[in-house]
Amino acid sequence: MLNFISSSNYTVQVRMGSTLSMPKQLDTGTPQGSILSPLLLTIVLNNLLGNITSSSALYAGDFCFWESGSHIEHLFKRCQDSLIKVDKWCTKWGFKLSVSKSAAVLFTKKGSQAHFL
Repeated sequence: MLNFISSSNYTVQVRMGSTLSMPKQLDTGTPQGSILSPLLLTIVLNNLLGNITSSSALYAGDFCFWESGSHIEHLFKRCQDSLIKVDKWCTKWGFKLSVSKSAAVLFTKKGSQAHFL
């Protein structure tokens, strides 16, 4: 199976109305909609969970981690440490973080406040 996956040449195209873009070769990953894509993504992302000390969860292609406590500076440092580890993991395995879809949320007894990265 590894030989099949690594030797496959995948291309993608985008259609807007009746116009079709030029084909573009995929350098990494599997094509969206492939039967193998969800399984392979799950296998790779499970490795991410063991690389951080924060509590974390995966759902499909989404990932989150969290800390809890009463000392905000300590929580900030622990979250920053985990974020650095996630960034290093993504660089190593060829993943790109979507900054536009990322946010930090601080929950307090008074409510919550979202901070977009």
